[in-house]
Amino acid sequence: WARMTETPCESFFDYGSQELIFLGTAAVIFVIYNTLYLGQVWFRPQNTNIGYNIEARKMWVDNLMANAGGSILGIQALRNSILSATFYATACATIAFFAAGEAINACGLKRTQGFVLTLVLFWCFIHWTITIKGLSHMTFIVSGEDFSRELSEEEKYYRNQRISFAKALITNVTVHYAIGMRGFFLALCVGGWSLSPLVCLCVTLICVFYMFLSDHSFQNLLSSVLCRKKSRDSLEMLP
Repeated sequence: WARMTETPCESFFDYGSQELIFLGTAAVIFVIYNTLYLGQVWFRPQNTNIGYNIEARKMWVDNLMANAGGSILGIQALRNSILSATFYATACATIAFFAAGEAINACGLKRTQGFVLTLVLFWCFIHWTITIKGLSHMTFIVSGEDFSRELSEEEKYYRNQRISFAKALITNVTVHYAIGMRGFFLALCVGGWSLSPLVCLCVTLICVFYMFLSDHSFQNLLSSVLCRKKSRDSLEMLP
């Protein structure tokens, strides 16, 4: 009687053509957008929010290590960033363990969806832990400056090296922070897939639209368009 009343496990091959189209379209939209955004970050970072954030944080490092009273404010800002990254990492780990437990007890397609969601969340967790590690190193770098005496030439050299290392480290932290946030959107898409391919497509469209708004501020887009128009007009005025 238990075998007769047992519901069969759904498989990926049970999807019809419509479900496969929905799922494939969602995957293509997510991959294409992130690929185009990666190319834009690589070739034109000034048109993206992450490019502005990286440059602003580099300037923050310069101002922080040039002012005697900047260490306290810098450590406070870094501590707030560590707290937010810790919150995200804890949330990823908690949801990942819950999804793994559900996947072990499931069968067929539900098990696959659960393990995919677990892998995505652990992938986010790794980037958040790297972010926490980088921010923790930053606290020691920005708080080790001595403004009470004149530095020798050798000490000035090592100070410049420390500033360069701090800029590279804050850039690395910013990139890992952005990847961790992007993984959350991917996890939402996978969660929508666990409901139905149509829900996955709808969630993907919403996530891509929100990522576009967070990746490109309208002020940056407007300034980019105006700069292109100005350069085009200046070229047309040339004899």
